[in-house]
Amino acid sequence: MDYLTVDVTRQRQGIASLLLEQGLAQADAAGIKCVVMSMPAGVRLYEKHGFVVVNKSVFDDTRWGGDPEYTMTYLIRQPGK
Repeated sequence: MDYLTVDVTRQRQGIASLLLEQGLAQADAAGIKCVVMSMPAGVRLYEKHGFVVVNKSVFDDTRWGGDPEYTMTYLIRQPGK
């Protein structure tokens, strides 16, 4: 999986968990560690599925015309967790 998002009108219905569980089942079967970068809204979802926060980075892209300050959280999940 490369990018996981759910339409705002369908959030909080378990859709992201179902999608994530399918991907994690395949990763577990292959014995693969999973690493994700998450915006703040997704961190809880990943933690509920066995991911552990390993780092956070704060970015500010306003000097290039981009978004104001935002945080990316980096999480890892070992196979079978």
